[in-house]
Amino acid sequence: MGQPLISIVLTTFNSEDIISDVLDAIVKQSTPLSNVELITIDGGSKDRTIEIIRDFLEKCSSLFHSTKLIIHDRNYGVSKARNDGIKASVGKYVLVLDHDVIMRESTLANLLRVLEKSPPNVAAVMPLHLTYPESVLDRWVKLIREDRVTRASAITSCALIKREVIDRIGFYDETLGPPFTMGEDMEYYARAKSRGYETLIIGFEKVLHITDEKMWKEKKDDRKFSQHQVRARKRLLGVLRRAFAAVSSIKSFSYRYAYKKYVASLPLLDKLKWYAYSATLLFMALLITVLSISSISSIHHQFMQPIALISLVACLTLYIDTLRENWSPKALYASLAYSAVALAWRMLRSTMLLTPVSVRKPAN
Repeated sequence: MGQPLISIVLTTFNSEDIISDVLDAIVKQSTPLSNVELITIDGGSKDRTIEIIRDFLEKCSSLFHSTKLIIHDRNYGVSKARNDGIKASVGKYVLVLDHDVIMRESTLANLLRVLEKSPPNVAAVMPLHLTYPESVLDRWVKLIREDRVTRASAITSCALIKREVIDRIGFYDETLGPPFTMGEDMEYYARAKSRGYETLIIGFEKVLHITDEKMWKEKKDDRKFSQHQVRARKRLLGVLRRAFAAVSSIKSFSYRYAYKKYVASLPLLDKLKWYAYSATLLFMALLITVLSISSISSIHHQFMQPIALISLVACLTLYIDTLRENWSPKALYASLAYSAVALAWRMLRSTMLLTPVSVRKPAN
């Protein structure tokens, strides 16, 4: 039969509400499935996920070059699941695919076409993810990246990767957050970037990323791919929940560990940028402290002026750099607003560089 051109590494865990749609989307790909190897790795699901996958393979396995189903005895995390799938694969390209990403018919073909024509330093390509339900931030990202080719900061969810890149940089870090995913996609990207690679987001090719599988199941009967918005109230509640979870995660050992591993894997200039975020935040905190004290003790304003100037220049410089990453002339408002939120979040995350975290061992 020869070597398959593409190996799809699909990771699942308790995915019964969405996995049928994900598998149906794979079968509908315009790329000939005879050139595709499908490897599914399940983290010991307790629902009907494995049953659904087995039924699918019984009906459709003959369409593929080959199929494999790997079932773990428990959930070891997405890194180990992906790694076991990659190790079992033989394709020239590997598509890392999460259980909650629904591809369009053209996804695999367009990703392959772009990656084959890309320069040697392009490690992987990903489609633009349209999120369900969609938040304000998701909408801004869509406006910024739609119909353009932009640089990514992770290798995740639905990424077509060159085999030669995997051979050079290795596998996903299995110490990051088992039994839950935690920053492994950013760290993998950082490791690739430190070797001179970059990852691209293909804005003209879109997939649907389901972040609320229960809500998706309820909407299935009347949904359309291009109409995946919910009522404003639910969207607002979703944004608030995600914001609260993000801020709360900073005190999490797993999150701090993953973040430090990510920064440690970055090239030197990118490392320095993250320390610049934390230094700027410290200057701002110092300025606020001095202003508070001066209102009581009348500290001379000349002492505050250098601190204020340093804080202002640093903030402006970092904002311009963030805006450069997220700039789209067709989405001025979204670019400005999203860059401000991104900078604030980066500065907040950078405080984790100041806290000690011990080394952890990968799951067995």
